[in-house]
Amino acid sequence: MLQQLYGGDKDLDKQDIFLRNFIFSEGWKNKGQNLEEDNYYEYQQKNEKVDQEDEDRDLEMDQYEYTHNFRYEDKNAAYLTTYAREAPEDSMRRVEDKRKTQRQTAQEKKEADKLKRKEEINKLKALKRQEIADQLKQTEFIAGTDIRENKKLLEKVEKELQTEFIPDLYYKNMDAIFDDKYYNASDADS
Repeated sequence: MLQQLYGGDKDLDKQDIFLRNFIFSEGWKNKGQNLEEDNYYEYQQKNEKVDQEDEDRDLEMDQYEYTHNFRYEDKNAAYLTTYAREAPEDSMRRVEDKRKTQRQTAQEKKEADKLKRKEEINKLKALKRQEIADQLKQTEFIAGTDIRENKKLLEKVEKELQTEFIPDLYYKNMDAIFDDKYYNASDADS
């Protein structure tokens, strides 16, 4: 029926021949071909290309939007600008050393207190030495002997008074002072 409508090839131009052949061969239908299998690779390439173009366009739009929205913002906003603390010497600013002088006076006060405590400790030590020396004199008087006869022993005792108290050394010196001579002399007196 279509052949009767179109007639022969002689009466038709190129476009009509193409249209007639398309209709006769039912070119709009897939004859035994699966589009998904045959054209999948081409379809995927086209989609990837389109997706890449879309992503590129999105990035361009985001960049334009960012520059437009922040066109008045400072480009170095992430960095803090710092300035020197020292003012030039020829400036008109008043020099305020109030805190510096307070620190110096507090430091001087601490040093003075430390020196005062050290002097007090030395005085107390001298008093303690004098007290011990007085006790030695009293012991000499009560014992009735002269400990000063043994000068080396006396020097040891005085040296011991200058250092910290060591019980073993103290007892050793006391044994040397109050030895058998001492006890023999006290027995002879009675």
